[in-house]
Amino acid sequence: MMSDETIHESTMPSREMIVERLVEYNRISKILRQIHSNKSFKFKRLDERLSVLFIVITALLTFLGFTGIEKIHGLIPAIAPVSLVHLAFAFNSLIFLILLLVILNLVYRFGAKSMEHNRAIVVLTGYIRDLEDMIKLQNFDDAQGVELVDAMRERYKMITETLPPITDKEFYRSKMDL
Repeated sequence: MMSDETIHESTMPSREMIVERLVEYNRISKILRQIHSNKSFKFKRLDERLSVLFIVITALLTFLGFTGIEKIHGLIPAIAPVSLVHLAFAFNSLIFLILLLVILNLVYRFGAKSMEHNRAIVVLTGYIRDLEDMIKLQNFDDAQGVELVDAMRERYKMITETLPPITDKEFYRSKMDL
């Protein structure tokens, strides 16, 4: 009959199994980081485009507003005949476009979303760095291995619960990017 100590030692996972689990958490974390990197870049680009468009249209409206529609209408006939009504409509349409851009920025908050995904990149990078150190150094006893994997699993769960949501499509696309 075997003693409890012998049974426990025989069921204890090997160092290779522990490292294998850590490598798997590392791989999945890198995929998640790539997803958030892609999303951060996308939202940052959208925010920058929206900001540039907003600045250009606002500058144009400011110029038109200070110059006056009537004065501009007096200068335009030399270039192209445009009625004052059409010019006023174009001016009002630009004002509406500014309002629309402001509402889009308030609703979609591209800048804030980019910052959320940047924060996810930072957190995941720290986790990946710690995993890679553990994998490379393997500075743990075989007896500590199970506890280490449990601790890294719980940390992974905590991190993924705080990350902005992603879709399966983004997951698969990021797997291909790596």
